[in-house]
Amino acid sequence: MSQKNHIKIDSFKIGRMYLNDIPDVLKLAISSQYRFGFTPTASPSLFFREVSLVLQKNTMNSFVFRQENDKIFAAFIISPKTSISAEIIYVFVKDSIIQTAEMQNAFKTELNKLKYSEIIINIMKKRKRFDFFVKLLNSYGFNEIVNENESDLKLIYRKNP
Repeated sequence: MSQKNHIKIDSFKIGRMYLNDIPDVLKLAISSQYRFGFTPTASPSLFFREVSLVLQKNTMNSFVFRQENDKIFAAFIISPKTSISAEIIYVFVKDSIIQTAEMQNAFKTELNKLKYSEIIINIMKKRKRFDFFVKLLNSYGFNEIVNENESDLKLIYRKNP
């Protein structure tokens, strides 16, 4: 998609994901599945069941971006791993939205509010648009490579002291 087809959002809100946000996040998940191919072998019914269960279990630490009209255009699903670490399980982003510096800074602020000192994300290297996804995560502060092998890349976000 060329830059001229992207939409810049001047006003947005970022906040915790709630159970009533799950249908909108699932719509984003369908788009992300098509664009990024994060579950290339899953059937649609298994995909919805799996993602729905993960969303229901992890609303407490997960965040969504909302436009002024309350439509969700990005979701970061975060699952606690230990008392000091968490993992981002899914990232759903509407690809027509331009990610601005204000969005990145607002999300980093929200990450820093969490009780976790480090947040990890594991990325499959075989996914579609792998490089784009890594650049997106780097822009959000996931810059440190913890583990890399031929199939996966693990990035970490460390909270500013």
